[in-house]
Amino acid sequence: MNRTERIAKLVKLVEKSPEGIKSRKKFHKLVYLLQETGEDFDQNYIFHNYGVFSPTLASDLDNAVERDVLSVSIEEKDFKEYIYTKGTEKICGESIEIEKMDLIKKLIFEEPRFLEVLSTIVYLDRFHYKGKELISKLKELKPKHKPYYDNALRMAKNLFQISVER
Repeated sequence: MNRTERIAKLVKLVEKSPEGIKSRKKFHKLVYLLQETGEDFDQNYIFHNYGVFSPTLASDLDNAVERDVLSVSIEEKDFKEYIYTKGTEKICGESIEIEKMDLIKKLIFEEPRFLEVLSTIVYLDRFHYKGKELISKLKELKPKHKPYYDNALRMAKNLFQISVER
């Protein structure tokens, strides 16, 4: 998939989000989770301080904003929050669709911290952490996000078939 096709998929994702996608962090987690269910965004991920992160996605988002196919506004709160909405320019590849609409509807309104925990669980599972070992590593990596563990583990089981014994 070339950059234009990747950006077209990102634009489609934003279009499916009623209020746009609030925060770069959330964007990274959503795309990662969709990719892990088989939706092709052709992004490469590494594990970073805030969980899964894609340098290629960061570059594609910046490029989409530069080309005005995505718009970004910044809200100043306790921190800068980027809000992505559709830009004014059209992009070739408009016929590209996203298949996982049910999953988007389940994830789009979740808090970024919840998505951070869920994507960390999926990432650890993909790197062969299982059961109690996965829980232990999750606690090590995301100790401040404990309030999200139960719901994220439940969703990991239901959406990603990750079984974790506690």
